[in-house]
Amino acid sequence: MRTYSSVGVEKYITLGFLSLIMAGTLLLWGACYAGGEPVGPVDALFLSASAVCVTGFSPVGPVDALPLAAQAILLVLVQLGGVGIMGATTLLAFMTGNRLQLRQRLFIATEMGADSPTKVLGLLKFVVLFTAAFELAGAGALAAKFVSEGARPGEAVYDAVFLSINAFCSGGFAPYPDSLARFGSSVTVPSVFMILMLAGGIGFPLMSEMRDRLCGRVSFLSPYAKIVLISTAAFTAGGAALYVAAEWNSAFSGLTGWSRLWNALFMSVSARGGGFYTVDYPSWSAEGLMVTIFLMFIGGAPFSTAGGLKVTTFAILLLAAVSELRQEEDIVVYHRRIPYSTVRRALTIAFIHIITLFVAVGALSRLEPFPFASLVFEAVSALGTSGLSSGVSENLSSWGKMVIVLLMFWGRVGILTFSYSLVSREHSRNVSYPDTNIPIG
Repeated sequence: MRTYSSVGVEKYITLGFLSLIMAGTLLLWGACYAGGEPVGPVDALFLSASAVCVTGFSPVGPVDALPLAAQAILLVLVQLGGVGIMGATTLLAFMTGNRLQLRQRLFIATEMGADSPTKVLGLLKFVVLFTAAFELAGAGALAAKFVSEGARPGEAVYDAVFLSINAFCSGGFAPYPDSLARFGSSVTVPSVFMILMLAGGIGFPLMSEMRDRLCGRVSFLSPYAKIVLISTAAFTAGGAALYVAAEWNSAFSGLTGWSRLWNALFMSVSARGGGFYTVDYPSWSAEGLMVTIFLMFIGGAPFSTAGGLKVTTFAILLLAAVSELRQEEDIVVYHRRIPYSTVRRALTIAFIHIITLFVAVGALSRLEPFPFASLVFEAVSALGTSGLSSGVSENLSSWGKMVIVLLMFWGRVGILTFSYSLVSREHSRNVSYPDTNIPIG
């Protein structure tokens, strides 16, 4: 897949997200003030960044306490942050009858993973239809469930739409103070959420490729698609198994047997990009929290609504390690060779993630009085834009909140655009230097 960076796409994407965050900050601050629930500038910025970066942290407690106008603004920010700034603005230009210029096509191709600028409009239409179909279907299923349980129709529809958009976009915001803990013994609600979170987390290019495969336009899936599907299945099943082993007699002890398995599966899906929980984290064991931290660190697929290191990055690093252990010259997957430039980028991105976490956790430890484990959990969740919280977000100092804001922005936008810049800077050396031996390990 080619990436277009020669026209400064990274700058435009970064400025797009920054502009949306600042606009959201002003709108949320004004809406809360007008609604009689004023928030400070730092909290408004934190909430806006959390929505645009589809993280789900709230510095003011449950979002259902916010005025209705502020909740609506929050929902719009989550939707725009989930589908992408360039995708949203380009869609608006298309709907108003404006033609897509070449530079606009380059922007959207870079942000959404299109193979070429000529495929931008087709991919954009698919993204919009795909997003709308899943969010509407999810909202319909949730609203029907809520009404059947006695909720008023208007309230049921509002909650269903709010939850469906947040689930698909990995927003993590819920109109309840306990996230989804009230549905821990339910089957329908967690099922809808898992479908929405998985659909949003596997990436738009993969869904487009799967559509082409089902329609007979292509005869087989690419190695990229197979890696994403297999990695997603492996992390989902593996995470659920680890949760069962760690929390069967701990956080899940108050649930029935089947419900323990169901909640383990839900938490495995949510940790990589949903931000919702059915069992509150203060009751979790250290082993369960370690599993959650690992899943949040990995995240979802490239060009998806989920954040994190990405499953393909981890898969490439794993394949490289296996190839090295076998002393194989090339890294081969599905009869295709992975270029060493891709491996170098994967190593770089992983290194940047780890260094960022070390610096952020160090800063939070210096600024905040909370337990070290809680700060690590919060930092990994912010960088991976997961949104799961150990309960300290709303109690952070202003400086601590700014550290989390920077982590959310860097996790959603910074590392993404940094990886694009790596591609744009690739060039061949005209001079070949002799090898040198440097012992390692």
